[in-house]
Amino acid sequence: MRECEEVRLAQALAEKLNSVKRNDWLRWARMWGGDLEAGLRWAREMGRDPNLSESTRRAMEQIARGVMALREDLERLSPLERLRVFGWVARLLRIRERENFSTPARRR
Repeated sequence: MRECEEVRLAQALAEKLNSVKRNDWLRWARMWGGDLEAGLRWAREMGRDPNLSESTRRAMEQIARGVMALREDLERLSPLERLRVFGWVARLLRIRERENFSTPARRR
């Protein structure tokens, strides 16, 4: 897969991860990036775990929904390609976080 295609897939996935923080995404991707089925199962379980914070539960639910929505595309990738896409997703989430924390006075 060419880099531009990886970035487009990453953008599509990042758009589905509405309020997911980069750290929540990286935690999931590092643990489950190689096994989407187990990763989806784990994210769904964590999304229902009453012992976790509301923000973590919400993040896991969004990850499960986002990955499910693009599952066919993600499963077609080699493990290395999938890890690169997940890395692009992390970068895009970081950019979104920075933009959300910027104040109008800081932007130029």
